[in-house]
Amino acid sequence: MAYALYVDVVPEGGGRISVTHIFYGETELEARENFAAHAKGCKFLTPAIEEDRIEEELERIPEDDWPDYDEGDDEIEVEGTEVEDDEK
Repeated sequence: MAYALYVDVVPEGGGRISVTHIFYGETELEARENFAAHAKGCKFLTPAIEEDRIEEELERIPEDDWPDYDEGDDEIEVEGTEVEDDEK
């Protein structure tokens, strides 16, 4: 098993979520460390953390659900993120 930490950035004043980050790790600690490392320089996360505008959800996932990156591949496939041609 692995972990996926989903972090939503809540817009100022509420409303629809437009940015979600997903941090993976072999352990919960690793997923949270990946989040902390990324948050230091992210223009979406840094102000949201400072203003307490993030929502987190931690999920245990099968190792097979952790996306792989193949060198030469121009995109990383994450289940549920596909965009249909008529949505572009």
